[in-house]
Amino acid sequence: MGLLAGIQAGATCRVERLFRTDAASGGWEALTPTVLVGTPGIYEMLLAHPDHPALRSGSIRTYLSSGSALKAETATRLWEEHGVQVVQVYGMMETSTIAAHLEWEAASVTSVGHPVQGVEVRLVERGREEVAVNQLGEVEVRSRAVSPGYLDRSGPLVDEDGWFATGDLGRRDAAGRIFLYRRRDEGSFDLVAA
Repeated sequence: MGLLAGIQAGATCRVERLFRTDAASGGWEALTPTVLVGTPGIYEMLLAHPDHPALRSGSIRTYLSSGSALKAETATRLWEEHGVQVVQVYGMMETSTIAAHLEWEAASVTSVGHPVQGVEVRLVERGREEVAVNQLGEVEVRSRAVSPGYLDRSGPLVDEDGWFATGDLGRRDAAGRIFLYRRRDEGSFDLVAA
C-alpha cells in the first residue's frame, strides 16, 4: 500500500530486499527520504540502533506503519526522540486500505484510525452480532474494493450481505477509532485499555 501511494504521488521509491540495521545498508543520505514505510518490528529494530541513517537523516517527516499492531512505546519513542509521527494504516490484500490513523494523539497512538472513505467496518461476535463500544470483536469490512475471490478457490470471500471477515480481533472506541489486538487464531491474550 505504501509503495502504491508513493508511485501515485510521483515519489522516488526505494525498496529494500532485506532491511538491515547496520551502517552498511547505505544510500539513505543520498536519497533524503521523507517517508519510511515499515512494520512495527522494523521500527523497534531502528530504535535499538539509534545511529541508523533512517533515524538521523533529518529528512524523514513520517513513519508509515502497517502489518501488525504497533506498541504505544514504539510510537511514543519515535515521536519524543526523533520528532516524527507514526501514521498507522490498516489493510489487507483482499480489501485494500481499511483504516488510517492520520492525527497524532497520545491517547490513541496504538489505534489504526478511522475507516477510510467508502469502507464500512463493524466488529462482531462469533454469531455475527455487532459488539458494543470498547468490546472485543472480529473486524469485518464491506466496500467496493473487497476482492470477489481467490484465483485458486471457488466461492465468494464475503457473506450474503457483502461483509468480509478479516480474522483480526479488535475494538472500536467511542470516537470511532479502531484498535487491533491479534488474529482470531492466535490464542488468548490480555486486553489492555488504550
